[in-house]
Amino acid sequence: MRWLVISPYLPHSQIGHGGGRCVFDLCRKLAQAHEVELLCFQRSQEDGLDQDLREAGVAVHGIAFASEQDRGMASVSLRMDRLRCLIEARRRGEPLMVTKYRRKLMFQAVRERILDFEPEVVQVEYGFLAGYARWVRNLFDTPSALWDKNLRIRDDSRPVVLLNTHELTTLARLRALTTAKGPARRRRLQHEVDIASRHERQFGQWADTVICVTEQDRVLLHALSGSRNLRTIPLGSDVALLPPAAGLDTRPPRILFVGSFDHPPNVDGALHLVERIMPRIWGRAPDLQLDIVGAGAPPELLSAAREAGDRVHLLGFVPQLDACFDRAALFVAPLLSGGGIKIKILEAMARRMPVVTTPIGAEGIDEDGRAMGIASSKEEFAELVLDLLENEDRREELARAARAHIQAHFGWEAIVDQLTGCARDAASTLTEGRTQC
Repeated sequence: MRWLVISPYLPHSQIGHGGGRCVFDLCRKLAQAHEVELLCFQRSQEDGLDQDLREAGVAVHGIAFASEQDRGMASVSLRMDRLRCLIEARRRGEPLMVTKYRRKLMFQAVRERILDFEPEVVQVEYGFLAGYARWVRNLFDTPSALWDKNLRIRDDSRPVVLLNTHELTTLARLRALTTAKGPARRRRLQHEVDIASRHERQFGQWADTVICVTEQDRVLLHALSGSRNLRTIPLGSDVALLPPAAGLDTRPPRILFVGSFDHPPNVDGALHLVERIMPRIWGRAPDLQLDIVGAGAPPELLSAAREAGDRVHLLGFVPQLDACFDRAALFVAPLLSGGGIKIKILEAMARRMPVVTTPIGAEGIDEDGRAMGIASSKEEFAELVLDLLENEDRREELARAARAHIQAHFGWEAIVDQLTGCARDAASTLTEGRTQC
């Protein structure tokens, strides 16, 4: 099948967040079974980073997009554009990310790729790009208004439109709301819940099939919208690209947290770890070292790390994580908020690394705790980490189970098969609808 993927980012091997790495792996694996084109926003600093995808057979079309790393007049233009987006988002009552990524150049590029490539499937990545899914369907519902009148559009040429949500913002904000302190913060979060839910409840009308990455997301989206065209298909991890951690017996021992701090749940999780969990652990293991990897550590995390002394190491963005995993005894992810599948946990498990997380971190991965340690409270979390540090056999057992679990349930080949079946089912439904008409 001819498959057009629309992404807000150029996915590449050095991208600093899990969702981008997943789109990178997805495109490469899709290209093994289908003819794939990628249409994405591309920052100026990413020149040449599409080479891996091109070598995998993916045709990449980048649309220029401003970056926080731009300097000079480009930086001034970026700040003006962000202000415009903020004002427009408030006026429209929509999530800021929706406004930020609504670009005329991308709409034009989508139209051009549909005309030139004639895709059978258009897959839109992330819920905040859902407007592009709606627009593709509208192109064929009202062609005379949007297409060159000299072009003949066949009724049977509309592609199947898939929307891969990645994460429901409504669920993440609802969870943040339950633990929010102070009336001002609660009001702000309730406002964000209202805006997100108003946007997300329309997904089922805008795409032929909406893909949720966890069952929790699917259940909530069904409750919001009543839509029945929802499918649960997880994000994956390419085990072949992630070498097993060497398991070096370092002294003093180390544990590892990884996450981009542009994502608020990672900030909350890292602060919870440093301020509330590690002091309990250090009471019995005073020499234990904590490595925290991720770009954009906020001031409050920097301050907490300084107060903890030389046992906390903020490493910033690390392009290659092999050495970090090799010297860690455990991977920890005490996440208190957020939704969707946590890619950092998938990748840690794929690296044959024992993982300790929370019920939120385990969602969609291993909610029964057969291949990871799950703790609900800070006391349970600290105790589980200590028990595993003292029990090498149990760590080894979890490490083996983790990698086997990812291989069995989160391989990209199986996920591509599910997506292909999903697209074919939707195509059959479209054909039946045209026949009945």
